[in-house]
Amino acid sequence: MNTRYDRYIKIISKSLHQRNKLLKAKAKDLGLSEGEAVALMFFYKHSGMDNAADMVKECQVSKAFVSKIMISLLAKKMITIEQDKKDKRARNITLTHQARQKAKILINAMVEHLDQMFEGLTPSQIEELDRIFDIFQQNTDKRKDVQL
Repeated sequence: MNTRYDRYIKIISKSLHQRNKLLKAKAKDLGLSEGEAVALMFFYKHSGMDNAADMVKECQVSKAFVSKIMISLLAKKMITIEQDKKDKRARNITLTHQARQKAKILINAMVEHLDQMFEGLTPSQIEELDRIFDIFQQNTDKRKDVQL
């Protein structure tokens, strides 16, 4: 069954595919896997979220996936890991200078991609998109039967 919404989903899906393809290429240029690139951007952009559990929750990925990435980034000297002073079970992750530089490059590439996707839209159209996607998010969050 073809609905008017199929077009929207197809456009969003295509844009995400382009973004992921760009991210994978940029990561490769920087000597990183796609997962490592996502981790660097996550910890760079989310100050205060400094442990693997934060990434698992926010990115909706498995603990095993994040653990594998953390081990790889540690081996590449992209992160340091220290025991949390308040919670002895938690480990805090800090990006090294080199990792922060790579994260900036990746984030700038993603911003450039988004700028191109939204090119030609007026500020009022972007505000309307914000309102539309806020409603879309609320409706998505209400769907308890298909929560990730």
